[in-house]
Amino acid sequence: MKVTYKWLQEFVDIHWSPEELAEKLTLSGSEVESIEPVPPLFENVIVGQIKKVEPHPNTTHLKICTVNLGKNIEQIVCGAPNVKTGQYVPVGLPGAILHSGQEIQVAKIRGFSSYGMICSEHELGLSDVADKIMVLPQKYVPGCQFDPGNVTDDTVFDVFINPNRPDCMSVRGLAREITALSGNPLHDKPIELPPALKLPENSFSVEIEDTEKCPRYCGAVITGVQVKPSPYSIQQRLYAVGIRPISNIVDATNYCLVEWGHPLHAFDLKKLHGNRIIVKTARNWEEFTTLDNMTRTLNEEVLLICDRDTAVAIGGIMGGLNSEIQQDTADIFLESAYFQPKNILRSAKYLGLNTEASRRFERGMDPNFCLEALKRACALILKISPGQLHRPFFNVYPNRISNRCVSLRTKRLNAVLGTDFSKKQIEQSLSKLEIKAESKKDGFRLKIPTFRHDLTREIDLVEEVARIISLDKVKPKKYAKILLRNVVNPRAQAAAKLRSIMTEFGFVEVYNYSMIDIRLKEIFLDRGKPIVLQNPISPELSLMRSSLIPGLLQVARHNKNRGVDNMRIFELGSVYAKDFMQKEGKSEAHFLAGIIFGHRVMPSWDGKYILNDIFTVKGIIESFFRKISLDIIEIISYDSLYMEQAGYIVVDNRQIGSFGKYRNETLLTVFDEPVYIFELDTEEIINHLRKERYYNPYSKFPAAKRNLAFVIPDSLPVQEAINSIKEIGGSLLKSVDVEDVYKGKPVPEDSRSVKISLKFYAHDRSLLDYEVEGIIHNIIQAMRKKHNINIRS
Repeated sequence: MKVTYKWLQEFVDIHWSPEELAEKLTLSGSEVESIEPVPPLFENVIVGQIKKVEPHPNTTHLKICTVNLGKNIEQIVCGAPNVKTGQYVPVGLPGAILHSGQEIQVAKIRGFSSYGMICSEHELGLSDVADKIMVLPQKYVPGCQFDPGNVTDDTVFDVFINPNRPDCMSVRGLAREITALSGNPLHDKPIELPPALKLPENSFSVEIEDTEKCPRYCGAVITGVQVKPSPYSIQQRLYAVGIRPISNIVDATNYCLVEWGHPLHAFDLKKLHGNRIIVKTARNWEEFTTLDNMTRTLNEEVLLICDRDTAVAIGGIMGGLNSEIQQDTADIFLESAYFQPKNILRSAKYLGLNTEASRRFERGMDPNFCLEALKRACALILKISPGQLHRPFFNVYPNRISNRCVSLRTKRLNAVLGTDFSKKQIEQSLSKLEIKAESKKDGFRLKIPTFRHDLTREIDLVEEVARIISLDKVKPKKYAKILLRNVVNPRAQAAAKLRSIMTEFGFVEVYNYSMIDIRLKEIFLDRGKPIVLQNPISPELSLMRSSLIPGLLQVARHNKNRGVDNMRIFELGSVYAKDFMQKEGKSEAHFLAGIIFGHRVMPSWDGKYILNDIFTVKGIIESFFRKISLDIIEIISYDSLYMEQAGYIVVDNRQIGSFGKYRNETLLTVFDEPVYIFELDTEEIINHLRKERYYNPYSKFPAAKRNLAFVIPDSLPVQEAINSIKEIGGSLLKSVDVEDVYKGKPVPEDSRSVKISLKFYAHDRSLLDYEVEGIIHNIIQAMRKKHNINIRS
């Protein structure tokens, strides 16, 4: 939020320099991010003195003026009837942009060059006077910046206001903070309303249908206004704080918004059908065109301000194009309301519409300031425009919002801060914040003003006391009593274990955003309905990730572009989708994912490069599961949208992960070399980590080893054949491993020869040959019968 130094001084006496004030505000919690001079409202507009006026030889309507511009004297052609020698006038130099949007350039007019333009008040947007040039007092120096209100001699503060402090989002709000810090009193400006006419009975009405979303609605009728440019001082102040001046009526509402912090809105009264205002919620899919000429689709959460026939504004967010103030507007209805913060926040996010009004209402305005803000806006409008105020003011407030009460214990405050503040010091500090304190035996009962929505607990008041007394006065203590609890978090313990295993395999952990590119929306539909953000930072961060892989690929691509040729990275984090993996109501799961590219073995004097391949990632996965004693896994090949040579990882008939070779470009990232990826659902892994494990001793008797070469069709996964061998082999068969795969003659084209190594042993004896041969015979017969596969001849 931007505010000027002199504007603050109108509310409180400030004895600090702008730099000192910035430091004080920052230490109190309102960080001043920058201090800059007030920018001029008119760029490239300076003061010039007319030295000579001569008739234009080619026309009777123009004059040729010789103008002193300070550093040089230039010729300017002017057609104003009141131009005279000796006048001090505003001169728009080439490059200056007038109120109408016209850019001034060096021109040749009827054969004579003109360097710039001598401006009228209308051309500068200061009034409607367009038939003569603006003549300035002779106090100016030729060549100086045009600044008739002398308001650019000021300083602009850009202050970061914490989301929980909407009371500071105004000049008066910050002045109230300065009052608490300096001890100087707050100077509230008196309300000077002109005499008002009585509003005829039943000539206008206000009704609130949804009092939960709109607890209070105030309004006033003003007739006979003239829409014209605001005074220069108001325009300059609005411009200094980043608001574009529009017209005196709109500028008055914006000026009060910045000065007092309460949003207001003016409607053209003749455009309100039926002379009534109704506050109610919209219908689903109802459409409404806002002031920015955008047609927006609403839902039943959005609050509308309506007349008898139609909506005229989105409550607390933006007015409608059908009721805006225009040049011919003569009568207005001025709105000042209080809207439920949660509803404004949800509606603004849904609509993707963030305005000065919504930013304040969603944080929480003072419901008991609506009427006073309305009166101050009326006073300002009638000061800068003709008009007639009508009474009574409308004030629909069915359920008054009262001050909240919070207890504060003196002993507790000093224990938290490590101080010994007295009750008197505490009470004085809180009174500076307009918090009324009722003394109790062990502390205070505090009455919180309704503009402080953030003060709800005792600890909030402890912080306020420390902030106002100043944190630099709280002396640090060398010792403190801290009670430690032994809290066991199974998920955190498991995550630490998984990280340890991955780092043992040479992986580096990375962290990515939980949002990914919206173009990936259709890729992971098998995991559930994608969750799309309503108001994303950018299209590249508008979809909640259903997989960790896209983020890891971007990290790998970023590093690859910077000369990193070998990489192993992993991420442990959450993924999101509605009804995740067909589990109703579940929208979040935890996954472990990794990426490998480059070389598996680096070159040395006695070796060559060995690149990663699909068996590298498969070996890592198998080693990973052995590390956590979950070595009974199955790998089943499948077709994947974004992986080649893809395999499911299955435990107890449950799919808990997948791996494969990345298909280039499918996830928007491109590589010029093979990249291998894997992703594991950690929930089953974490559950298994909790199981008890038992030591199984090695046999002291020798093992019997046998090799079998089966001709297995390509349609039959080797893992399925291995599972059958283990089942047939019984308790004496201790391991089954693939030693070799051969494809070619004399093996049929649709099959391959797989050499399988079997190991048998018992813990209580040495096995005899006939025992082993009997099991081998059973395996061969069973494999022929079950899978129709034979031993290679």
